[in-house]
Amino acid sequence: MNFGTGALGVTPAHSMVDYQMAQKNDLPMIKVIDEDAKIHPGFGEYSGLSAVEAREKVVENLRAAGLLEKEEEMQNNLSVCLSL
Repeated sequence: MNFGTGALGVTPAHSMVDYQMAQKNDLPMIKVIDEDAKIHPGFGEYSGLSAVEAREKVVENLRAAGLLEKEEEMQNNLSVCLSL
């Protein structure tokens, strides 16, 4: 109750739990980031940017439009698999 926005992000192309949720609810599977961590074509000014560059551009655009309420650093426990 004291943390976050209450919004739920569902990313079926990146999470097995979200994939199962998408399947159950007939949600579309939209792949935004390619295997080289670049934004796929079809996403306007963000296409071709790295995921990090795209995030910075989104934040910049939100800020310019007066839609960004606040920014804060937070620690994220993100599991990453490095074996290929």
